[in-house]
Amino acid sequence: MRENGPGGFANVLRDSLKMVNAYLLKLHGHKEQAPGWPDFFVAHRRLPGGCWVEVKAGGGKLSPNQERVMRQLLLRGAYAVVAEEVGLMLHVWQPGRETVCSCGVITGHAEPQLALDLLAGIDALYRPGATGEET
Repeated sequence: MRENGPGGFANVLRDSLKMVNAYLLKLHGHKEQAPGWPDFFVAHRRLPGGCWVEVKAGGGKLSPNQERVMRQLLLRGAYAVVAEEVGLMLHVWQPGRETVCSCGVITGHAEPQLALDLLAGIDALYRPGATGEET
């Protein structure tokens, strides 16, 4: 699945989150914004304080600026994760941690289950053993 375009992973994930009543802030780069900020800020009742989400598809890697911003957010106590498409699986992880949560199957179209799998993956990273599967 391509990252951009109507059926791209970022768009599918965004639309899936909206299906479960998540409120999203999509960041668009501009000259006043430092590079590297995550793609979305997600507010949902299962995420106290919300969570920054960087989306990667098809083997995409974090840029040095993205990794720096993610680490700075994490150092300050913010929830911040990478949602990555790996084949047909959704992986959720954080820079600097070895834990990767394989938490769902990507079907290629928006559906509530994908959003719920992302929320479970975030929960598993912040409360290991609570939900999701750690690998």
